[in-house]
Amino acid sequence: MRYPAAETAEKHQKIIRAASRLFRERGFSGVSVSEIMQATGLTHGPFYNHFPSKEDLMARSLEQGMQSTLAGIEQVGDSAKQTAEYLDRYLSPPIETLRGKDALWRPSLPSLHATMLYLAVGNKSAIPRVRSE
Repeated sequence: MRYPAAETAEKHQKIIRAASRLFRERGFSGVSVSEIMQATGLTHGPFYNHFPSKEDLMARSLEQGMQSTLAGIEQVGDSAKQTAEYLDRYLSPPIETLRGKDALWRPSLPSLHATMLYLAVGNKSAIPRVRSE
């Protein structure tokens, strides 16, 4: 049975979000594909319709985190004060974490590196792409 493209895309994003959270909490090797799918409320079987491997899911998870970080950076103005405020928010734990709830996203080391590089250089094109399509 084929699902509508919008539904498939939403499931794909749901898997990435759940995997990102679990990878942050327990590390790549501390999470199984079955646990990721269980966290999404989906069965284990369709995982490979979305991703060729768990490693590919990790790459997509990191890519999405970095894209989110870069989108946030682009919202920052040119002043040193705005940059400092952004970095303070970026490096602070989300309020959901402080309340004991699951955070949607926290910076990973690669995204933190990309952020610092971007802010130091001031040029998005200086940041290497994670993956080209």
